[in-house]
Amino acid sequence: MHREFTCRECGKIVIVTTPKDRHRAFCCDDCQKRWFNKRRKVSYEQK
Repeated sequence: MHREFTCRECGKIVIVTTPKDRHRAFCCDDCQKRWFNKRRKVSYEQK
């Protein structure tokens, strides 16, 4: 069984073949860091 999703940061289509990997939402660690850094910056600007 595999799962397919779109990376939250870059939009790349990712196919996960490991059944236990249910929490992955980014294609790589760099995209994950960029996404969280953007979110943190937005939350600081709203205060």
